[in-house]
Formats: sequence, structure tokens, C-alpha cells
Amino acid sequence: MPPIRFGHGMPGVLRLIRQRDRISDQGKEVDVSTHQPQIPATRSPRGQETMKPIQIIAPAILGVALLSFGAGLLRWTIGRSGAVERTLRDIEASWVEAVPELGIQPSDDARFLFLSGQVSVSELVRDEVTGLELPALVVMTRLEQTVSVTERVGEKIMHGREWQSTVRPGLEGATLRPATVRVGRFEISDDLLDDLGFGEQLACTDPRMRAPVYEGRAFACAEDGYFHAPDEVEDGNLRFGLTGIPATHLSLVALQIDGELTQVTDASGNYIRLIEPEEMDLAGILTAARRRGSSQERLGSYFATAPALLGVALLVSAWRRYRMR
Repeated sequence: MPPIRFGHGMPGVLRLIRQRDRISDQGKEVDVSTHQPQIPATRSPRGQETMKPIQIIAPAILGVALLSFGAGLLRWTIGRSGAVERTLRDIEASWVEAVPELGIQPSDDARFLFLSGQVSVSELVRDEVTGLELPALVVMTRLEQTVSVTERVGEKIMHGREWQSTVRPGLEGATLRPATVRVGRFEISDDLLDDLGFGEQLACTDPRMRAPVYEGRAFACAEDGYFHAPDEVEDGNLRFGLTGIPATHLSLVALQIDGELTQVTDASGNYIRLIEPEEMDLAGILTAARRRGSSQERLGSYFATAPALLGVALLVSAWRRYRMR
């Protein structure tokens, strides 16, 4: 068999077959039997992200703060609800029905009084802007103007206008009350009346009202029950209205202290609304108070849960980043 000759006809790869077990590596002689090829160092996927301590500590601290805030708010909300309920049970156990015609009785001091009867006022409430006069527990005047608003609904951006309270010279909002409000011989303090709010809107069609005139412009009564300015502009349209509670009937629970009716508070000193501008028995007043308390508790629980969950999410994120270091 003739010897195999490596000539020009052989592929270039075969010409690279070495006659000895040595190769040249960057100009140096290296023994093949002991040579280990230098493979460029690679970083593992876990090592591709180098965590700085602040990236772990910051979310952990914020998470603890949010979790503490949410837990504290939830505890306060539940505690407040429990304190209100205990006070309402105390009222149910030791209330006294007041007789409007008799008035304050010294023997009832430091006791819960249930009072219900017709209201009498010392004077008519008068609004200087509209000239309205009526026997009322409270009347509030308010001026509003249109303001452009933008709201995102899904993928759409909605543009519109809404009414917002404003103040102009000569048309300032005001709360009007008679000097004295009585139920029989009992005088009802402003503190108790403050819990009533401002009642329902009084329609501008009431014949006792006159249209306001402001800066030479006469407002006109509109279908929504407000007096509207005659100008129609993009922003700044004005309307003027009143809300009020007519002086008809009051039902309330109050604590008699030193010959006066005062607001009822829970053990933490928070006031409990126990007054209604209508004829109502004790059970109805307490039921309305419990309903308001339940609504406040649900709202408080919602606002407490949201930051607490966010805090937990941040703590979990910080722990995962710590494990990835």
C-alpha cells in the first residue's frame, strides 16, 4: 500500500495535523496533554443582578411602616366601633324619657335623656341675598362655579365640567341659625344642631325668594332649583342655592350635665350623632347611629387594609431580593 502523502489536494484541515504534540498558544509553547483551554468567564443568571443593600433595606423599611400604619388604623377603627356600641348599650340600659313641657330636671343630671317634640325658634332665619325668611333649624347659602375636569375611563379620556364651591365678594357662603331653638322648655345647643348637617336643597321657585343680582347680572331660577348667572362660558358659570332644615320636629338623645343638654361621646371622647330632624323613637335613633357606625367601620377597614397589603408585598419583595444576593 503506497504511503499517504499530504499534498495540496488534501483539505486545509488535514494540513493542520501536527507532527508533534505541541501547539503554540499566543506565541508560547504549551503541552497539549496538560493544556486546558481558557474559557471566558460567564456570569450565572442569578449573578447578573448585583443587589445593593439599599435596594433591600428601603422596601423593607417602607413595608414595615405601611404594615404598622394599616394595622394601627384597623385597630383604631375596630376599637372606635366597639366604643360606640358600648355607649349605645349604656343608653339602652339607663335612659330617661324627657317631658318637653317640664324642661330640665336636676334629678336627671349625668343621665341620658331621650327627647322628642315640636320645634320652636326665637326668630325667622333670613338670607340677605335672596330675602328668604323661614322658621328653620339651619340654612346654608352656597355659591358654585363650573370647573373643567378630565377623567380616564379605561382607555378613554373623558373631558367634562362639574360644579365646585367657590366664594365671591357679596356672595359668600354662610350658615344661618335662629338665636334659640327649643323643644318644649328644653333649649337645643348649637353643638347638638351641628350634627344635623344642612338638610335638603331649597328650590329657587319658593315665592319668598328673590333672584340674586351680582355685578349687575341678575341670576335666573333654573330647572335644577338653583339661581343661575345669565352668562354661559366654558368655565366659571355661577349658580347660587340654599339648603335648609325646616323647624318642624326634633328627636334626640343627649347627656344632661349641670342643667344643660350636651352631646354624647364614647369612651375615647368621640361624638356620636344621636339627633334626627323628624319624629323618631329611641330605637330608631340608636339604629340610625349603628348604621352610620357600620358604614364608618367598613370605610376605615378598607383604608386600613390597602396600606397593610402593600406593606406585606414590599416585605416579600425585599426578602426575595435578599435571597437572590
